[in-house]
Amino acid sequence: VDQKLESCDRVKDDDVDNGEGKKGGESEMKEAVESEKQSKATNRNSPVELPCRANMIVTDLFDYTVLGLGALSAIDICGHRKLVMPEATVTPSKLTIKARLIELRLTTVSGFDLSAMNNYRWSPQCAKVNLYEEPHEVLSKSFECCTVDLNERLQKALNEDVVKDRDDGTIDYDDVWEFEALENVEIIKDGTWNAVAFWFEGKLDEATIFSSLSPKIASSFDDDNDDGGNVIHDGEKEG
Repeated sequence: VDQKLESCDRVKDDDVDNGEGKKGGESEMKEAVESEKQSKATNRNSPVELPCRANMIVTDLFDYTVLGLGALSAIDICGHRKLVMPEATVTPSKLTIKARLIELRLTTVSGFDLSAMNNYRWSPQCAKVNLYEEPHEVLSKSFECCTVDLNERLQKALNEDVVKDRDDGTIDYDDVWEFEALENVEIIKDGTWNAVAFWFEGKLDEATIFSSLSPKIASSFDDDNDDGGNVIHDGEKEG
């Protein structure tokens, strides 16, 4: 908005030939810019009083790590502070994390053997990789890692007694549901397994889900989308 106002200021300076009119125009535009800046500062720093508690939470706090932007913490805060009604729901209501075992290794590039670089490709953290451009081999069928029920998470936060478990007496909103599980994965091809490719799907309603899987590889990478529902992939607009 500031850039647009400054642009208008420049245009007005060029168009007004009268010196007094030009001076007055500059003064008006400066006042408008200052007023806009004050309004933005007020909106950013001042708390907003809701007329009533919300009956729905709509969130897009998801990145390629699924929960790295703090979606669970945000839902917990809404529940603990009673910002929503007891019957409130979350959209998306569920997140399902799917994965495949893959081989992601360097071999020969432009005639040079770079296989020794594979010793340094291991990392305990996940990274965003474009598998449409990155050479890889799919070694397994897709499988579900876990499902996170966001409605259940909200109800838990609404109904539980808040425990202040930090040393300074504040609430630990980083608490997550941790669990261990044994997964049987069907192997479809021989190879060297050194990576897990994963993506997530969010349930918007009974018939529609969105997927973080790129539409370029969705048809060949996710072999479990046979429920006949509508799937919106990352970077794809619903028609």
